[in-house]
Amino acid sequence: MRNLPKVSIIIPTYNRANYLPQAIESALAQDYPNLEVIVSDNCSTDETPEVVKKYMSDKRFKYFRNKENIGMIRNWRKALYECATGDWAIILSDDDYFIDNSYVDKAISLILNNDNVVLVHANLTIFDETTNSKVYINKNSNKMLESIMDGKSIFLNYEKGKLIFYLCATLFNVNVIKSINAFSYEKVVGSDTLEFLRLSLRGNVGFIEENVVVYRIHKYSTMVNADLDTLFENTKYITVPYIEAKELNIFPEEVLEKWKVRMLRRYFNIILNKIFTTHNVDLLKHFYKKIKREYPEALPIFLYPKNVIKLFLFRSPKLYNNVLKLKNRIKGL
Repeated sequence: MRNLPKVSIIIPTYNRANYLPQAIESALAQDYPNLEVIVSDNCSTDETPEVVKKYMSDKRFKYFRNKENIGMIRNWRKALYECATGDWAIILSDDDYFIDNSYVDKAISLILNNDNVVLVHANLTIFDETTNSKVYINKNSNKMLESIMDGKSIFLNYEKGKLIFYLCATLFNVNVIKSINAFSYEKVVGSDTLEFLRLSLRGNVGFIEENVVVYRIHKYSTMVNADLDTLFENTKYITVPYIEAKELNIFPEEVLEKWKVRMLRRYFNIILNKIFTTHNVDLLKHFYKKIKREYPEALPIFLYPKNVIKLFLFRSPKLYNNVLKLKNRIKGL
């Protein structure tokens, strides 16, 4: 154990006493020998302090409670900088849980057998509780990647196909992530993606093909409830790594510019499709004006064929919903 790097599994939590035990128990079930499990309680007002008591007898388990709610990203940062003592760390949300007890061991083995690895990520199972039907959506990410890749290639191809990081399935080098002053953008909901893109510019990226964790989406998830201004602020997860890559002079300028435009258009297209489901004309107008003013390079998303059709259907919620139901029915055949 002395020669193995220490791994910190950080579980930030706030008022999710119902989900938390599953996350903690899945972390403590990891078979890697040099491990600590840290719960950073962001001043929960529910039964969280009572829930964690039964784990306190495990020497690997540590519980920290903030005197006041400091926000999600600051809680991540505080746990990483002030509580964790590991050489490597993973941030497991309180509503997610591991399903592979050997994930940490596999990740560290990959790290020790390859040079200059700054992070390792893996496939996972996505459990969507937001569906209106009684049957929850349960699907796998199914990424197919090489076990070791150049991080710069990961950066340029991010969000192409299934190439995407999930916080709960990513183990990262603590020293490297601290060296870039990670999680300092408190209002960026996609702060995890922002930091992993920055990390990928600094070394190799490992990948494990197995589904190692369950990523849960529910009605209380942050991105599900974010307002439009917050979603625009969240573009920093794209623009900050873009600026940093430009300063590092890693890629030709035209290549990096195409990357930024692609990422922005993809991001705003997702938001546009969420707005279509609201049938809120004022919200759509506000969204269009903000893009035109702040990110005009993303305007072509309104001319995508599927979006043009949706715009025609937009003023008729009944027709729109019927078309959507028909599409889902056809996909299910």
